[in-house]
Amino acid sequence: MGYALVTGADRGLGLGFVRQLLLKGFTVFAGRYASDWQGLPELKQQFDERLHIIELNVAEDASVKEAARLVAIHTDRLNIVYC
Repeated sequence: MGYALVTGADRGLGLGFVRQLLLKGFTVFAGRYASDWQGLPELKQQFDERLHIIELNVAEDASVKEAARLVAIHTDRLNIVYC
């Protein structure tokens, strides 16, 4: 279908966006800030090939650049970005 990036994907609305995008067929790059939340690992078990969990702190330039590098390994475009 397409590619999406969701920041703050650990819980709440971000996790909900990730779930809905996966159900619609998107490949999702989920920006994780707090690794102790279990929602993303649970989704990873169900959508292994289409869910890429990446460490992301949008307040740190180095973290954002590393996330962009990791996304670029898989695709040269994003159809949706949720921040």
